[in-house]
Amino acid sequence: MKARVSESGFTLIESVFTIVIIAIAMTALISVWSNAVVHSADPFWQTKTTALGRLYQAQIAAQRFDEIACASRGNKCSTQFGPDLESRGDFDDVDDYHNLLELASDTQGREIAGYAGYQISVQVSYAGADFALAEQRLKKISIEITTPQGNMQQFVSYRGNY
Repeated sequence: MKARVSESGFTLIESVFTIVIIAIAMTALISVWSNAVVHSADPFWQTKTTALGRLYQAQIAAQRFDEIACASRGNKCSTQFGPDLESRGDFDDVDDYHNLLELASDTQGREIAGYAGYQISVQVSYAGADFALAEQRLKKISIEITTPQGNMQQFVSYRGNY
């Protein structure tokens, strides 16, 4: 006696096609999930990098504009950027930070807890022309932070001489 169609089950070909379709769907789904897992920590690193960038911006902005009183009083400002024979703990004006390249550290050069492997690079330049001012009225401070994973984030601020 022949079985009815509703009681016959799957054929071998139907089973193979089903397995292939499920395998393709699972491959696509797993690749999407793995991409999400790889980038799941990005907001964490970006937040830490932003906090570190703000810390360095605050440190630099708290310093004097220049080693000498200049620009707003008609005097010439410093032409040499970089530390004036000072160590990191003795930086006293904005341009002392020019060409600073260090691992994340405080003003005394001690490593900041939780920021091992973060590299900081600072560049300072005159930037008055960016805002149609006398060149020596503003300094542009560019801070580049590289995370331990090799991602780079840049922070730019300006310091005026009033």
